Amino acid sequence: MESQYDYVIVGGGLAGASAVLGIREHDIKGTVLLLGEEKHLPYDRPPLSKKLWFGKAKVEEIFLHEVDFYVQQSVTVALGAKAVKLDPDAKTVTAANGEGYRFGKLLLATGGTPRRLSISGGGFIGSELAAALNTSLDVTMVFPGAYLCNRVFPDYLGQALQQHYQKRGVRVCLLKCR
Repeated sequence: MESQYDYVIVGGGLAGASAVLGIREHDIKGTVLLLGEEKHLPYDRPPLSKKLWFGKAKVEEIFLHEVDFYVQQSVTVALGAKAVKLDPDAKTVTAANGEGYRFGKLLLATGGTPRRLSISGGGFIGSELAAALNTSLDVTMVFPGAYLCNRVFPDYLGQALQQHYQKRGVRVCLLKCR
């Protein structure tokens, strides 16, 4: 048996949480399901690389909305529910646990999967963390690419950012990707 929703949002991140607000601006009565593989509510990433590391925020404070928000918005939240099958003709999405959901409208807001490296390092978030840690520690950032944030910024901007970090005392070790 499948549950029926007017709106199904696949993805429990910032985009999914924002979609709830967008839907409610236009439809206050429609049934909404937020389906997310994560086992926690949608959270805000910037505090992860700044406030949380230095004890200026608690884990509970990084969530975009508390459970009460979703209850007040009449949103069903299915956490730890990875979507594994989508049938657009039948307008159904199936989770890994076998639960099926029918939808009137569907938003795929799954985001991306980070590339896991066998070394420490990073792109934009790693750079943010390096900048935050550099205020009180010596930092060396190992990055796989030609310059910092090479998958986000154009060459000239990434190199300028890298020079700025180096002037601030962050050591940057670049690894060439194959």
